[in-house]
Amino acid sequence: MAKSHKKSYVFAHDVGTSSVKSALVGPGGELIHHASTDYGFSYPQAGWVEQDPEDYWKGIVRNTREILKESGADPAQVTGMVFSTQAMGIIPLNTDNQPLMQNITWVDGRAQEQAAWLMGLLGGKRIFEKLNGVEITGKDVIPKLRWIKQNRPDIYRETASIVDVNGYLKFRATGQKVFEWSGACSYGFNLKKKDWERLLFKISGIDLNKLPPLVRSTDVVGTLTPEAAGQLGLPRDVEVFGGCDDTQSAAIGSGATQEGEAHIYLGTSAWAGITTGARLKHRNGAVVLQSADPHKNLLVGITESAGANLDWMIEKFYKLEKDDPAIGNIYAFIDAETAGVPPGSDHLIFTPWLLGERCPVSTTTTRGTVFNLGQEHTRGH
Repeated sequence: MAKSHKKSYVFAHDVGTSSVKSALVGPGGELIHHASTDYGFSYPQAGWVEQDPEDYWKGIVRNTREILKESGADPAQVTGMVFSTQAMGIIPLNTDNQPLMQNITWVDGRAQEQAAWLMGLLGGKRIFEKLNGVEITGKDVIPKLRWIKQNRPDIYRETASIVDVNGYLKFRATGQKVFEWSGACSYGFNLKKKDWERLLFKISGIDLNKLPPLVRSTDVVGTLTPEAAGQLGLPRDVEVFGGCDDTQSAAIGSGATQEGEAHIYLGTSAWAGITTGARLKHRNGAVVLQSADPHKNLLVGITESAGANLDWMIEKFYKLEKDDPAIGNIYAFIDAETAGVPPGSDHLIFTPWLLGERCPVSTTTTRGTVFNLGQEHTRGH
């Protein structure tokens, strides 16, 4: 039977902050099968948060093979692959295309000094915020690139190219190094020109030649390399697309793709987003990003720590129960324990800023607090 008459499947990989979640999708958008692989962080110093890029690829290989085995799908019928990934990753590659350091993740806030320096060049924090609509912090990419140049000049000199998480995975899959538009937004992207913010990189002293060519989310980057095809158990002619960051893919997944349509996302972080074709500006901590749709933008207000707070609580207050094999579902256990707590938690208030904040105030130093804690409160509160 000719390939054009075969059923066509697509692998979609969501590479998030704590796990990679993969799905095999049928021609009508139906979910055939899915799998997930967790990975962790390393914290070399206070405020530094890194991950091993190899863990992302290992998770994708593991999930792909598990899905093919469990679903019984014919690998020959897989025609496409796409990645949706955490934003703002920084993975420097040398001339042999090997990572020179671990991925500096989006929650890493090491570059506050460089952020303040950059805003100072443009008149200080207040003037910069008026010009740009939002201040930059030590979590933003350009300050962190400058941090690498200043604090690890050996790595900066050896760096032949810099990719984000999505770009790294596209390279592992196809051997092609590119930067997709939505991912470029977290670095410095001109929404009008569809190009890098060249002046910002120039005054920061960052060599734009280290950044790969730009592509759209819908562009075909290439097909699988022999090595990737062998690892994944897929044919070499599987096409890999540009993909996008997780914020943009959440908008598509929610169906909020038309003018003025909104979506709310809850994960490790959380955000509210509105799809628009209007040329808006950053304001009050909300940012305007390139949508996965090349003709649309996405107005987004992000809170840095949402589900991450729940993970923290489990590790600090429910670790024994989490590790108890007799408790099959730790979340159901917590639900049962909190069932008797009244709405308002007896006036106990928790501010969820364990990782700093983005909107309405951009800061790397704000931290979570607990108000009104009294003897009447229990772990369930």
